Order: sequence, then C-alpha cells, then structure tokens
Amino acid sequence: MISSPTVELRSYFAPGERNSLEEIRAAHAHLASHDLLQDIIDSMPLMVLLLNGNRQLIAANKRAVDTFGAGEIDSILGLRPGEMARCEHAWDNELGCGTCKTCRYCGAVATILAAQNGRQATQECHISLENNAALDLRVTATPFAIAGGEFTLVAIEDIAHQRRREVLEKVFFHDILNTAGNIQSVVSLAREAPGGEEAEELITLAAEVADQLIDEIRSQRDLIQAEQGILASRVDKVELSPFLENLKLLIVPMKFSLGRKISLELPDAAHAVETDPTILNRVMTNLTRNALEASPSGAVVTLGWNHADGHTSLWVRNPGVMSEEVSSQLFQRSFSTKGKGRGIGAYSVKLLTEGYLQGTVEFTSDEANGTVFTVTIPDRLDIAARDNGTAGSLVYRVLVRTDQGHIGDLRSKPSKGPSHESM
Repeated sequence: MISSPTVELRSYFAPGERNSLEEIRAAHAHLASHDLLQDIIDSMPLMVLLLNGNRQLIAANKRAVDTFGAGEIDSILGLRPGEMARCEHAWDNELGCGTCKTCRYCGAVATILAAQNGRQATQECHISLENNAALDLRVTATPFAIAGGEFTLVAIEDIAHQRRREVLEKVFFHDILNTAGNIQSVVSLAREAPGGEEAEELITLAAEVADQLIDEIRSQRDLIQAEQGILASRVDKVELSPFLENLKLLIVPMKFSLGRKISLELPDAAHAVETDPTILNRVMTNLTRNALEASPSGAVVTLGWNHADGHTSLWVRNPGVMSEEVSSQLFQRSFSTKGKGRGIGAYSVKLLTEGYLQGTVEFTSDEANGTVFTVTIPDRLDIAARDNGTAGSLVYRVLVRTDQGHIGDLRSKPSKGPSHESM
C-alpha cells in the first residue's frame, strides 16, 4: 500500500507547538494546589487566563470559566484564547489560534507574544465569531512566574459598549449634523431667493436632504434592532434591474459620490426576488457607498446582478485593491479604513444579509478585477424558517452556552482543532 505524503504544517505568525492534554492537566493540578493563586484571580473583576509557553490555558478565574467553559474548567483546558472564544479564524490553520495569516493583526496574540518576551502589553482586539457576531476586547498580558514555572497572565475586558458609543459619536452624530447643516444651508438660500422657479428648486432640494436625514436615523435604528434580533421584516417582490437603477438615481446626488461615476451591468432578462426590500436596499446602499468612498475621483463603481440555481447575486465592484490587513478585519464592527470608531458599514452588511436575508456576503480583491463584493440571497425569503434558525445572533448571546454548543466540543471535532491526544 502506498502511504500518503506527510504535509508539514506551517505557522504564519505565532509558534504552533502544543502540550498534550495530560501535560496540561498535570500543570493545572500543580497550580490548583496553590489556593492563594485561585483566590487572587477569582477576586479580579475581569476575565483572567493563565497560559503556558504554548499559549494554552492552564488556569482561569471563575468569570472566565463561566464565560468560555460554561462553568467547567476541564472543557477549556489546553485551548488557546481564540479557540475558547470561538474566533472564526481560530482553526483557519490546523495549528490553531495564533498561527494563520489573519492572526498577524490580532491584538490578543500580539500582547501574549510581548509578555512571553518579558514585557507587559495592552492592545484592543476585535474578534469575529463563528456565529457572525463579534467581540470588542481590551487585552492585557503580563509575564507571571509561580510555582517554579513561567506563565502569561491575560486579563480581558469587554469594551463593546465603549466602542458602540464611539461609533455613535463619530459616525451617527457626525453624519446627522452634516445632513442637518445641509438642510440649514438650503433653507437659508431659499429665504434669500427672489421666488419663483429658483425658490421651488431649493425647497425641493431641502425636502430631499430632509429625507436623507430621516433615512440615516432609520439606518442606525435598524442596525441596533438587528443586533438585538428584533428587526421586523416584510417580504415583497423586488425587480432586480429597476431596483439597481433606482438605487443609482438615489445615490448619484449624494456627497460621497461626487467626482465618481456609477455604472450598471444588467442582464437583458428580467428577474424578481421575494425578499425584504428595505433591508436589501440598506445592504446595497452601504456597499455602494463604501465602494465610492474607497475610489479616487474619476473612478467608476459598477453594480450588477445574476441569477442561478434559485439564488440571486448582487455585486458592487470598484477599481481599488484592499491590503491583507484591511481584508482580514473588514467585517468587524469597530474596524474601518477611515479611522478609529468609524467601522459599521461592512459589519452591518454582513449582519443584515446573513441574519435577515438568509444570504451570504463574499468579496474578492486583486489587481486584475479590483474589489468586488457579492451578496447572494435566495429567490424567496422564508421568514418563518429564518426566525427558527440562528438569524439575529448577536454579541450578547455569544457567551451563552448549551450542551449542544459547548465550547469544549471544539476538541472533539475531527475537521478542526486538536484531538485530546495531540493537545
């Protein structure tokens, strides 16, 4: 019999070596004999992890065990932080958390590596989770020696509410004030206009800007309700080509599209889907706006759609190319290419599409084709089936564990993660 060639595993960032589960349990038992250590970390208000040299969990305080292990420390012993939290990239590489290309930009891994080099470090960390939710954390790692061993003490603070406030202040209030200022300017001009046709045009423009203001308020309301899993849906027929033509008409006059062009590539045949038109409009508007803002003056952003096998794909293409750092963090709530506290566009697209349209969002970015975002949805949205599933999964539910979804099950999955013997 010819044996299969051995594939050598490679880490793209942190070392991938792991201790066996027997070694992990022995180390845990040794530390457990030091009652004072457990009392100290249990008294801390944050989640606290104690990691070995391979970044595997040896001990944790009660808050961390309740969060990641449903109260059972044995279910998470030997796992790395991203594996415990169910980061969607934890097993992109078979070596586990910290070893794939995306991990190069993870604040948690960076702080742990810094502590292993002898210095305390603190960074913020945005973790996308397997259920399409996300965590915003502040992670502090400190070198820690006890019981004859060298460890890393990791303190984890949930800063989601702080990030939410920053996004509201820097995005929502900023955009609302800008739009309100535009209304004020138009009204002032209308007052000074001599009347007649010029005044009527200014009044019409003021009404359009007021509509934009209302839409921005509704957009923020929809995002909050979507995160809470309470966004109401309605199904209606949407003709795809007229839908994109109307979207173009609405976006062209907006400030963020100035100096850029929108092109449509539409099939000759007509096609309609039964979906939520308001949510679909919100998704495609966000994608188009992001594409326009990422494009230089004079660039062309192209929109189109195609249909196959009971599903319809709508896509937005711009000529730019994203860096690996940007593409790896794109769907995180607080990440933005426009600066700190500006990241909700791509995040809301993913949340609304996957949570409410029963669809998927994918993108490619290369020199040959630019950046293309594709939203694929079923031709008919089944709200009853969606609401009985996982739609509306949110960060607040992420840390609720059940017997079926226990985080310790990661270690028994044949396709992802180490086995008990190899850990």
